[in-house]
Amino acid sequence: MSQELPPSERPPEPPRSSWEDEKEREKEQEKEQEKEREKEAEKGEYAGDKFRRDPISAAFWASILILAGLILMADNLELLPQIGNAQVWHWIVFGAGLAVLLEGAVRAVSPDHARPVTGRFIIGGILMVVGLSGVINTELTWPLLLVLIGAAILLNSLFRQK
Repeated sequence: MSQELPPSERPPEPPRSSWEDEKEREKEQEKEQEKEREKEAEKGEYAGDKFRRDPISAAFWASILILAGLILMADNLELLPQIGNAQVWHWIVFGAGLAVLLEGAVRAVSPDHARPVTGRFIIGGILMVVGLSGVINTELTWPLLLVLIGAAILLNSLFRQK
């Protein structure tokens, strides 16, 4: 059986290179990062999982693409109504605004997919008004836009969760 020598009688340890020190620090950092990821995963907050679990965003972008494709197809088949000076892009922008408003409404009522919605309502209103600018008089669209933005801010302040 070997007995451990007191510190004064131990042979000196070979000097460690800075490369070995760096590798040791990297291993410690990786361990710490792994522990943080495990904690986030337990809480359900790991960023990679967070966005994979959000079907609302995927459905939103898919609906925008489908809507744009359907509007372009309707225009090519001359099925798109000609109202005022509306062109195909007015209809696409209007439809995108509706989709943004719908996404905001779903997020407002769904606690599982809740995120801030005031910005979505404002962006949706802006897109709808820009889309409507080819259909109705421009003198009405911009005041309507201001009313929509004001209403979104007012509703947000009234129904804000604390």
